[in-house]
Amino acid sequence: METEEKKVANEKSTNVREVNGRGRLIKVAMQMFAERGFDSVTVRELSAQANVSVGLIKHHFGSKEGLRDEVDAYFLKQTSAALEQTLSAIAGQSSEYVGEYERSWINKYSEEFPGFVAYFRRAIMEKNAWSESFFKRYYNSFRLVTDRLDVTGQIDPKVDKIWLPWLYCFVYLGPAVFDPFIESVLGVSSYEPEMFARFHRAAHSFLWSGIGAKSIGNESKSDNEKTNPTTP
Repeated sequence: METEEKKVANEKSTNVREVNGRGRLIKVAMQMFAERGFDSVTVRELSAQANVSVGLIKHHFGSKEGLRDEVDAYFLKQTSAALEQTLSAIAGQSSEYVGEYERSWINKYSEEFPGFVAYFRRAIMEKNAWSESFFKRYYNSFRLVTDRLDVTGQIDPKVDKIWLPWLYCFVYLGPAVFDPFIESVLGVSSYEPEMFARFHRAAHSFLWSGIGAKSIGNESKSDNEKTNPTTP
């Protein structure tokens, strides 16, 4: 007869397996949906690749559509947190600092990052209701971050707040869309750590020098110096 302690231990072990299986399914689904598209992947293929039972998909997600919803939620949660952390960290910083920060960031997430890029590329290239909904949620993550930066006085008041999040989207979506062509022309992926850091240095110089609130103070100082030059 099973003892109470053994029963509890077995339940805990089952729960751990289910949690691990759920996480594996989300990551496997992200990879397979990115590579082949949602419609081309079957539930049996997903379960086999994740080494779980078909029943576990129904248990945790209800359906393949439910699994995709969880993949989307996982992607947006991870990328939104990274975006806010990144923009907050680089606000008003030098382009050299930005490059080093992005290099360390991509190294930290090196295992998952290619999957995120591939899934995002698939999402924005498909023209369907899911793609549109996914992008709107992604855009909102940019808008929320730029709104927070604006509220804290880190954005130049003269900047068009409607277009600002779109400009960030245009710049930061570029590598995801054009990376195959970038690699063909330059011989290296834009997501190779050094190239990615270099891209962010360039993007930072391009964007932040024009929108950062610190530029106001610098411009005012320059104007004052022109009006009232200091005698050396």
